Amino acid sequence: MMTAPDSRLAALPDAAIGLALGMSVAQPDARHAGRVSVLIDELRHRGVFDAVMAALDPELAQSIRLLDSVDRGQRWAQTGSR
Repeated sequence: MMTAPDSRLAALPDAAIGLALGMSVAQPDARHAGRVSVLIDELRHRGVFDAVMAALDPELAQSIRLLDSVDRGQRWAQTGSR
């Protein structure tokens, strides 16, 4: 499981992280709890997350935020840490 901040993510361009986030959102998997939230945390750290969400359809943006919350809950349940 990835943990934030992940040094491997730091070297990637924003577009690559956005693509990885899109793939993770399209195919969520409980075996990879934390993946969505780590990618979102990296985009937030870079200061681009809000701009990305603003560019999306409001329903899609809300779905991504909900999945972020669910993903954090799954990670917490599996690892016992937030």
